[in-house]
Amino acid sequence: MEKHVRISSSLNQHTKWIEQDLSLGIDRVILHNVNRNQKEFIKDFGVEVLPNLRF
Repeated sequence: MEKHVRISSSLNQHTKWIEQDLSLGIDRVILHNVNRNQKEFIKDFGVEVLPNLRF
């Protein structure tokens, strides 16, 4: 599965992956959380990932 889908519990790793995507000119990133705690996922990305990205 990890050959085809980026899987990590590290918010830092997700930040790096999204930064790489943006540097390639990608203008949309779709995230999917398989965990049942969607509120925490959204909060954590909003606090720890999104502020660190340069659009």
